[in-house]
Amino acid sequence: MEARKYLQRVLRLMSRIGANRRAHVPEDAAVTFFLVYHGMPIGELSIRQGLWSFRYTDEVRSNKELRPLIMFPDPEKTYETKELWPFFRMRIPSLKQPAVRAIVEREHIDEHNLIDLLKRFGRRTVSNPFELVASDPVQSLGHL
Repeated sequence: MEARKYLQRVLRLMSRIGANRRAHVPEDAAVTFFLVYHGMPIGELSIRQGLWSFRYTDEVRSNKELRPLIMFPDPEKTYETKELWPFFRMRIPSLKQPAVRAIVEREHIDEHNLIDLLKRFGRRTVSNPFELVASDPVQSLGHL
């Protein structure tokens, strides 16, 4: 399936499940997350000056046996976008779910802050085996 059609299907799915599409990223945000697979960091997702970037770790780039993710097919490339990729955004559950709404209210999470939502809900999902772990940006540079 070509990338454009895939993205359109994902966006339709997101709107059906009630993903918070109004969530934004604060202008001064500078956060780094590691994408981890079976305990091994395989990629780094970061946001700086309103621009999201994703790149694979050195371990992945040097290991020719590891296959890249469909949305990020070139292990040598640093991907950039102003909108968070659906692969990551779908990790945030619908705020329409009563249990999720209760967590947001109890923990005083800004439901419109995409980074806060990703930090709280994005670590694990039932839909894929990856973990998304927030990291200190300065410390993350030593791990790549």
